[in-house]
Amino acid sequence: MMSRFVIAMTLLLIISCNEVHYDDGFYGLSGEIWSERLCMGGDSYEFKVNCSSEDGDCLLVDAMGVTVLFPDGGEPVSLRKEFTEDMRRYAVHGPPGSGFPPSGNYQFTVFLDTDEEFSFFVEYERDYIDCAGNVSVQRCGNDLQFFWAPPSRVPDDAWAVIIVYGDEKADSDVDPNHRSGTIHDAPLTDGQSYAAAVAYYFDAGWSKTTVEFVW
Repeated sequence: MMSRFVIAMTLLLIISCNEVHYDDGFYGLSGEIWSERLCMGGDSYEFKVNCSSEDGDCLLVDAMGVTVLFPDGGEPVSLRKEFTEDMRRYAVHGPPGSGFPPSGNYQFTVFLDTDEEFSFFVEYERDYIDCAGNVSVQRCGNDLQFFWAPPSRVPDDAWAVIIVYGDEKADSDVDPNHRSGTIHDAPLTDGQSYAAAVAYYFDAGWSKTTVEFVW
């Protein structure tokens, strides 16, 4: 997913002012900028800093916070810690309708619990993926069937996911060029209202079309 992101080849330690080069990324980190198309709520952005591997050392474990500065400056955007059993990252979603992120160099700054901080840069080229159209769902026994029209332009690196926000979230990967898919044994209760979505992802962003229904 990093083919559109070119990370600057120097790491500046703010405290020591020395350049340090690491073959395995910046202390095991990778920064990402994604366009975010909420098809019912407007365009926005997503910023993430991930541990490059879930195994081994990663500086995010010792981080107190992470910020991102847009290419044109302004106030830095703070990311939120998102650690689970299989993920270590800081991330943030922009406000709906705030617009896609502009092209340019983004400065990521990591603040450590030792009062040190360091910055690295990610060069981003603005791009986006359109929404799935005519999304609908229907019940077939205990299965939830999805129907939709793919975006007019599906990049070669795209993938698609169907999602139901039921009594617990359930999802399934589908071929991005297909027009239907099924979530088997959907975690739903008779007579309750739910939401379902068809999401398209590629290496620079994603889109999501959501519909509501009664089971």
